[in-house]
Amino acid sequence: MPTLQKLRILLVDDHHMFRAGLKSLIEQKAEFDVVAEAASIGEAMIKMGESLPDIVIADLSIGRESGLELIAKVQRLAAQTRVVILSMHSTEALVGEALKRGAGAYLIKEAAPEELDIALHAVSRGETYLSPAVSTKMINRFVRPGGGA
Repeated sequence: MPTLQKLRILLVDDHHMFRAGLKSLIEQKAEFDVVAEAASIGEAMIKMGESLPDIVIADLSIGRESGLELIAKVQRLAAQTRVVILSMHSTEALVGEALKRGAGAYLIKEAAPEELDIALHAVSRGETYLSPAVSTKMINRFVRPGGGA
């Protein structure tokens, strides 16, 4: 029987406890493997070169650095690597900018753990995923300007 090829994940967040919890959550799934962690963009770029992840999960606020910058750097270094943003920030402008720069998914940290699994599977298939709260804001901004239902 063929061996399941695990998707390799790099976690980028400046909070060690958060990364540890996220890693534990992700590694409960047989199809994912957290191969590296980073607390800064510079460290993330080094770990990208060493671990060759399929997916990068990153916050938009990485200390004093911007996850938007990280998305652009990941795209330049390894365009096939998908980026999942997991952030407490959910303004339409930030979500829109993250997507423009190449993020494949945008989740808010308040999301249910199951949403992360859905997002990881979606980006692994080349699809885009937005948390329902984020997608509602984006629909209201672009489809129904003024927020009307």
